[in-house]
Amino acid sequence: MNALLRIALSSLPLFASIVLGWDQLNQGFGQGAPYVGASLYGLLLGSMVIVMGGLPGLLLGGGASMLLAAALRLRPPAAVGVVADRWLTFAGPAVYIAVAWAAWAFMWHVDRPVATRDAPFGPSYFWTVGLVGAPLAMAFGAYAMHRVTRLVRPTPEARLSSPALY
Repeated sequence: MNALLRIALSSLPLFASIVLGWDQLNQGFGQGAPYVGASLYGLLLGSMVIVMGGLPGLLLGGGASMLLAAALRLRPPAAVGVVADRWLTFAGPAVYIAVAWAAWAFMWHVDRPVATRDAPFGPSYFWTVGLVGAPLAMAFGAYAMHRVTRLVRPTPEARLSSPALY
């Protein structure tokens, strides 16, 4: 449980980056998403707009989450059994996806963006946010899980000598 708490704490900068950069994220994704599915040129143009407008905040938040995960790993490790270790492989990405979705849903409820001619918020917007945001959240969560649990995994020698880990 200690490792899961550290993973959850490390996701807070990602949550904060979505909340604080809400307008910039929406403008970047809203302006770039309609072009992504139009053609190859549209994919390049839309991707460039999304990267320039929407991703810096997410990447800064994810980077801060990674640094916090590394800092939390410096605390004394907790014992993690084999079953818990296998379960934590999926917990880190799942926690980060849940936190990113919660931040997005919260901000969409509190400050819904207004659609314009340049930035419609239709299906292409939501598909693009999901296709870009979910893999980023999964990568940040996997890295955080790896950093937090790297030193707490039992070694093969410890598994043989300590049945309490099972």
